[in-house]
Amino acid sequence: MNFFFRKMPGHLFFIINQSIYVCLRINLKHFFNNAFCSSVSGEPVMYDCNFHSHIIADDDLLIKTQKYRILFFMNRILKLFLISAAVSSFLTFPLHAQSSVSETSGEEGQILHNYEAGDIRFSEDTLFSHHGERHYITAATGMFVPTVVLSLWNRYASGSGWAKVDYARNFNRIKNGTVKWEWDTDWYWTNFVLHPYQGQLSYSAFRTANFSQFESILAATFGSFVWETMCENNTPSLNDMVYTSLGAWPMGEMLHRLSFEADEAWGPLRFLITPMRIWNEGITGDRPYGTHGNIKELSFYTGFGAANGVNDAADYEKADEVYPLFASLGLNVVYGDSFYHDSNDPFSAFNLSIGGSLGKGCGEGYRALEKDLMHNLYIFSDGWVLSRSVAESDGRDTTVGLIFDYDFLWHSFMNFSTLAPGFAVKQRFTGEKAKVEWELHLDAVVLGTHDVWYYRRGIIDSDRIYKAYNYSVGGEAVAAVRYKFHDGPAFVLNDHFYAFYDFKDAKHEVEPGVSVFNYLRGEVTFPVSEEIDLGAENILYSAYSVFDEYPDIASLMYSAGFFVRYNLK
Repeated sequence: MNFFFRKMPGHLFFIINQSIYVCLRINLKHFFNNAFCSSVSGEPVMYDCNFHSHIIADDDLLIKTQKYRILFFMNRILKLFLISAAVSSFLTFPLHAQSSVSETSGEEGQILHNYEAGDIRFSEDTLFSHHGERHYITAATGMFVPTVVLSLWNRYASGSGWAKVDYARNFNRIKNGTVKWEWDTDWYWTNFVLHPYQGQLSYSAFRTANFSQFESILAATFGSFVWETMCENNTPSLNDMVYTSLGAWPMGEMLHRLSFEADEAWGPLRFLITPMRIWNEGITGDRPYGTHGNIKELSFYTGFGAANGVNDAADYEKADEVYPLFASLGLNVVYGDSFYHDSNDPFSAFNLSIGGSLGKGCGEGYRALEKDLMHNLYIFSDGWVLSRSVAESDGRDTTVGLIFDYDFLWHSFMNFSTLAPGFAVKQRFTGEKAKVEWELHLDAVVLGTHDVWYYRRGIIDSDRIYKAYNYSVGGEAVAAVRYKFHDGPAFVLNDHFYAFYDFKDAKHEVEPGVSVFNYLRGEVTFPVSEEIDLGAENILYSAYSVFDEYPDIASLMYSAGFFVRYNLK
């Protein structure tokens, strides 16, 4: 692809693209006439292309109609891609020529392809810094490509009613200032993982075009606003706006930096980590600015375990939930040295743990699948926003500053998530035989969630649709300690404490006032080789929720398991 974008003049590429599109459109129209304008018996059938308003009785015709939806969707996507790529190639053609010279001659502009491993402990970059020349056209078009693709898929391929948007009506609402916002009741995974991921696509469209973090956050915010107000029939969602824009920052920046580490391991992996690099690099022919060699620890683990939980509420019998067996898989990344870090560059040092479990259900749940299947998906991450290395001495490193915690846990027994900036201190002591690390975070939760047992377990039935969680604000405290012998065992204790006040207008009959809960994890590992550790983990979860009209609830869950960790670095 780079060859055609870099060697072919933009206007010629545009003509070729449009020729391809016209040919394919003619073929598609011919296919449509043959496939959908005759019935099974061969008689002509009058069929309105607005198939959403047509009642179909014939099963074979219905199947063909579904195929047409997909082909129609592919037609729209093809046109979007070809036109966007052609216009971007046409407008940025002078940049292609300049970039090809700089890569061979080493002239100014080489920073666009800077892959020298740097010491990021003393970074002078800030939230507003950028390197290299910004690619405005590819960034802008790249920001809208995922939005348009997803919108067309929902509207034409899946036929979702909420995606059949009256664009004129929605635009007039924005123009007249009559847009109303509310808290939605969507699926937990959709709201607090998929929406941040959708936001990071807009974020990385700008970030991989050499824009600053701040500019990329603005792009994610604008992209979220467009989606909420123009791409759905539903009332725009406040929680989606927050999680898609603010949540895109930690997720997008961590993935952005990890994609440069992937360049050294296996080139195509960078596109899996940050897909928008395909768009920007394919059109401009330039790789964005970034450094590698910053990962300090990288490990995968796999294991198994079991869990037992109980919910206790007055007027209800104690509800025991036993998960007899589950298998686990996860990834841990330590990027930069967060204990010795002096930087104004957000997320130039961060920790990321992501993983999940799948196993036999406890027999309880709102749906049949939840009763039979135990699930657990989690993301725990923290990154320095602004840090200062203080009180340095032999064998002791101390760093203080502003931090951002993004947590997500979707478990059969409990759910919670946070977007939480705050203050943190991290300290490390290194001795002859062992190393001790500890840290403390005090965060303000901008927006968080916590499950409601009454709805999660179907205790309260209603003719309305309710989500099984609350929207909240509050505080989070993180405390962790790690004691590791050199070439020996390691002991880790990590605690997350949350105190939430739940919003009163979140479409619940049961309105909890306050929820406090704690997630404590401990592990011990023993090295059996340089690359492999054997370990055991224990998790203790406890929660107490105060309700206005229903009994308060106390919850407790204990989980234990064993794992094998593969240390890649």
